[in-house]
Amino acid sequence: MSLLSKNYQSSTEIIKDHAFTGLFYNNSHIKNHPDKDIVLPATTLAPD
Repeated sequence: MSLLSKNYQSSTEIIKDHAFTGLFYNNSHIKNHPDKDIVLPATTLAPD
């Protein structure tokens, strides 16, 4: 959420269309953490 909002600690909405389009495009170095789940605190998402 800190990529989208200065007030990310309490932010729960992603309202910009295509907010993360291409963020990880063609990146082969991203891997899941073996012990932690990925968490997206947003409860409202914009349409794709």
